[in-house]
Amino acid sequence: MAAFSLALGACSGGDDATDADKANHYAPADAPPTAKERPVVLEPLVYADYENRLDAGLSCNFTSSDGRNLFAASAPDDSAAKGKGLVKVNGDFRTLRTDRVGGYALLREGASFHSGGISASIQRASGEGRREGVESTVWPASLHVAIEDGRDVSYDGGRWSCGA
Repeated sequence: MAAFSLALGACSGGDDATDADKANHYAPADAPPTAKERPVVLEPLVYADYENRLDAGLSCNFTSSDGRNLFAASAPDDSAAKGKGLVKVNGDFRTLRTDRVGGYALLREGASFHSGGISASIQRASGEGRREGVESTVWPASLHVAIEDGRDVSYDGGRWSCGA
């Protein structure tokens, strides 16, 4: 996993939570039935997708069992801060915030994210994890993404990798 903790610059320009909520509504309640019947499809992320969409901080990524990077997150090393995550749902980037404060330590444990009718949850195995390289730790994990209209998708047997 490429580290982006130093490469990212903090992006500002308004209230991030409010802007993200406005941009992230997936399908309005009165959307045509065909919009609500589409399956939830997560598309792989590459570094260029999240380098400017996530705040500067320490990072974690979820990689599916087939090797696709489906979720990226970052947070400052500050227990009073919320983390930020990114997922690409049916071709649209969705920026999410952690449900609670906890900074990078919360990300490492696996966290829940939400914004504008989309939620994502990382559930990682407990324990120390396996060290990869000098500063990266990897745990077996699953990713669950849900849309407010009741559609969802889960990826079991993946890995949650945090650090450089």
